[in-house]
Amino acid sequence: MNDVTASTSVASLTIGSTRMDSPHFDAYQSTILHKIRALGNAAAHEITPHSDRQLGLAMNIAEHLLKDVYILSKQAEAEFKDES
Repeated sequence: MNDVTASTSVASLTIGSTRMDSPHFDAYQSTILHKIRALGNAAAHEITPHSDRQLGLAMNIAEHLLKDVYILSKQAEAEFKDES
């Protein structure tokens, strides 16, 4: 069963038997990622077509998440490391 839960600072996304805890996204973002995963599973396993709009939005969300977690956080750490 897939489940999305949140604590005060860490979102948890369970996919199958894999649980992913991340301080990088919140419960709402976890819910969106779960919906994108379900969209991908429907396309891959049930051969369900999705609209260009849905696919474009899913790509934008994934790109934003990757940029936020891996690029912007590192840039911010480097740029503001001496400031409180």
